[in-house]
Amino acid sequence: SNTNYKVVVTYSYDLNDGRGVQEIKRELTFTTLKKTPVVITNEIINKSSIKVVPVVNDLDSAGSISKVELYKGAELVASLTEGFEFSDLLSNTIYVIKLYYDYDINNGADQLVVTKEVKTLEKSAPSVDVELTSTNGSISYNVVYSNTDDSFGIDSVELIKNGVVVNTSELAKDKFDELLSNSIYSVKVNYVYDLHDGQGERNSFVTKEISTLTKTSPVVGVNVTILSSSQVVGSIVLNDIDNIFELVNISLYNGEEFVSSSIETTFDFSLLPNVRYSIVVNYKYDLNDGTSVVNQLYTYTFTSAKDVPTVSLDVYNIEANKVTLGVDVVDNCLTGTIKSIKLYSGSTYIKDISLVDYEITNLTSNTNYKVVVTYSYDLNDG
Repeated sequence: SNTNYKVVVTYSYDLNDGRGVQEIKRELTFTTLKKTPVVITNEIINKSSIKVVPVVNDLDSAGSISKVELYKGAELVASLTEGFEFSDLLSNTIYVIKLYYDYDINNGADQLVVTKEVKTLEKSAPSVDVELTSTNGSISYNVVYSNTDDSFGIDSVELIKNGVVVNTSELAKDKFDELLSNSIYSVKVNYVYDLHDGQGERNSFVTKEISTLTKTSPVVGVNVTILSSSQVVGSIVLNDIDNIFELVNISLYNGEEFVSSSIETTFDFSLLPNVRYSIVVNYKYDLNDGTSVVNQLYTYTFTSAKDVPTVSLDVYNIEANKVTLGVDVVDNCLTGTIKSIKLYSGSTYIKDISLVDYEITNLTSNTNYKVVVTYSYDLNDG
């Protein structure tokens, strides 16, 4: 192919004119055709680009690539004369490549058009999730997503309770405060993404449910620091983790009878001896769970101490060998009794004295004696 040739024709003839044999020579020069080139295309295809890699079999160098065109349907997207890489394309979309090869195989200009249909790769939709944590009054969220194609955007994050949107945010990470405790909420993430496939933005959402924690009811007690027959002093003992305790008052009752009250967390009440009393703590709290305020009573009962009895002695009718004692006991609460009356001379015990008439006989005249009265009592004070 593509070779120059020459053909020589020699014709011998004799006209019998005395010139003898003569010859006529004719030459023809020609060139054989070049081989028709063969062109195919390979492609490097991505989500947004196509690179055309021509494979040309043109042994006789009959031509060259004049251009490569890319079509989407009937629309010409781009035409390149070199490089042949088309960028900024739609993903998951069918395109048509047209490669133009101009050539001449020695019989006039001609053009080879190679047409091939290709499709760009598909972009992935984002994988979206929302991480939730809660306290008894707030919910924190964090939107996490996997999206290598950079086509994700948050439209809004909605906090929903019983189908009603109660709060919104546009941040990927935020916290909703001032919520009810022990309540179920839903966090809905509305997002948009674009696969760049000519279909525009798509809307989607992910929803996750969570419950706020329960607030702890306060635990109330009474701590008494002073308790006597006439006074009780103390304060409230409080375990209030969530700081929701609210005191109404502290009241003192003698049976069903109201005695006194205080609006402070400490108290100092006057008492009667040996009486059964009740200290009633009236308080309220709000668990902030959508129910009403809780009113509560805590009752602490006790008995006031008894009065300490008093004992006094006197001597009547002193004679040389006999005296009569006067024993005066003041024991309003009837807490005890005379246990013994003993007679001493100095440190020497002589005898017990009758608890009936308190009369001491058989004494020695002009002698110093000592009388010891023992009175036993229980104030019921521990």
